Amino acid sequence: MEIKIIPPKDYIQVHQLRDYCFPNKYTGARRDDFHYWIENSTTLGAFDEHKVVGQLLILPLSMIVHGAKYDMGGIGFVASYPEYRQQGIIKRLMIEALKKMLENGQVISVLAPFSVFFYRYFGWELFFEKLHYTIPQMMFPSFGKQFDVVE
Repeated sequence: MEIKIIPPKDYIQVHQLRDYCFPNKYTGARRDDFHYWIENSTTLGAFDEHKVVGQLLILPLSMIVHGAKYDMGGIGFVASYPEYRQQGIIKRLMIEALKKMLENGQVISVLAPFSVFFYRYFGWELFFEKLHYTIPQMMFPSFGKQFDVVE
């Protein structure tokens, strides 16, 4: 298994793996936007012969922390085909990504983890949680039937 930057001739495989591993398919403008990020990120792949079987993108972003701007590597679209899981491919991609970010001066990295435990192994830490609330309609007060006047 070879870990390397994915060349432009294999970008279609990045789209295919993303579409396979993530629940919503990208079409139209969303697909174009994703392709922009493939072209403008450090796009790493795990290759089995000529097939991309694992991938991740290091998005070249920046963050301002206490008024100072830092180059940031946003990790995204981490994926592998099921038959290649549990073989250390993503671990190898993550280690290579950390090396590339260090080379590029990206001293901060942010991601939206599928597993906090997995990314903690590589040094990421949770700094906020997204909360989702569902409030049943019957919990809202009733103000009776309201009429708006349109003139």
